Amino acid sequence: MADDTPEALPDLSKAPGGLKAFAQAYKAASKSGLFKRDPELRRMFEDNKVLLNYLAHQEEIEAASEKLRPYHEEFERLCDDPAAYERQAEALFAETAFAPFRFTDADLSRAFAEVGVPTLDGASRKTGKLMRKALLFLATKERRNEISMRLLLLVPGYVQQGRHLDALMIEACALMTAEETDDANPFLGRMFLYGLEAWAAAQEAARKELLKKVGFNLDPEANPDKVEEWLDKAMADPESAARWQRLLDAHPELQAASEDTSQLMVRRAVDLLDREDSARLLLGADEIRPWVALLIERLQPMVEETGVLRPGVKASKAQKNRAFDQYYLPAMREMTKAIFTPERILRLVAELKAYRRELAAAGDKTAILCATSAILYIEREEEPELNSFLVNLCARSVMKCGDAADQEAGGVADDDQTTPAAGP
Repeated sequence: MADDTPEALPDLSKAPGGLKAFAQAYKAASKSGLFKRDPELRRMFEDNKVLLNYLAHQEEIEAASEKLRPYHEEFERLCDDPAAYERQAEALFAETAFAPFRFTDADLSRAFAEVGVPTLDGASRKTGKLMRKALLFLATKERRNEISMRLLLLVPGYVQQGRHLDALMIEACALMTAEETDDANPFLGRMFLYGLEAWAAAQEAARKELLKKVGFNLDPEANPDKVEEWLDKAMADPESAARWQRLLDAHPELQAASEDTSQLMVRRAVDLLDREDSARLLLGADEIRPWVALLIERLQPMVEETGVLRPGVKASKAQKNRAFDQYYLPAMREMTKAIFTPERILRLVAELKAYRRELAAAGDKTAILCATSAILYIEREEEPELNSFLVNLCARSVMKCGDAADQEAGGVADDDQTTPAAGP
């Protein structure tokens, strides 16, 4: 419980105007024990403690601000050097004086429960939007005002220490934070990142505890094949699978994270195909050849739609998107469904595992993760035509064969005739 002794309360006796009378009432109520007898009255004072403290020191804050005038030009030069400003801001706001301003793990959990859980491993537009929504959810007008006043209360101390540029940085952040806007600012963003780090650490600790409870005792650096072998055994054992499900049911926040992880896994699997050495996974000409006539037939309406073969005519973005959705993607899906039988998928999984072993030998952890994602994504696939990795693999194989045919014929591909990646 907060200390309500007179010595612990804000000294408002020197406050300007009517605050003096308010201060006397505040002290009298504390000395008389009225706060203890009337919790509602105490709550009213406690809810406004920051405002009262700010008003009590307003003259001191204004005097400190006046002393900073000679340093404004120097501060402006610092602001004009983003790298130098960032270094000074990082050092300043890492100090313990700013720990109370940082958002917490609990804050982030509350925000993500409201706006949705982001995928931290991906720099997608959706992740960025969720982060912004979470920050704005937490940075309410009331919280911004409180943060602004508490920042200004620090200014006199930094001026007294002769840290004038730091004091100006604090003052600038306070003024930005107090503005009525839907935009965040660098200070709030930095405080949000502290909470994000704490939240991510808590999520990781929870995942590790979950794995420990279901018997996962492999080292984080374990060979991917061993990890996969453990997962296969765990999921094949009804008791282990049931225990896993019970734990997930008891931790709904991990279920939400699991759904985001699944989406990230799909993206990583498709990212694997961007690597030059992944060409070994592409379909051979013998698998594509039987489809050439049908693809030409199916894609002819797309050519008519976009007009890409008419010299000097470029299709609009809307035309390209419509042609892709109506003709290109359906053709790729039909081809994918026919080619990737269960036996062909097993062959591809074997090729991916061999590829992953080579990546592991080279120590390429990012590529290993992408290959593992691809394996997990396709190995039990019953609807290959809806699998983004398999559809993209077919599309890229067709494109490669087309490029090879153009080279043999001495043709040159038009740089504007790019084909969008095939989605699910």
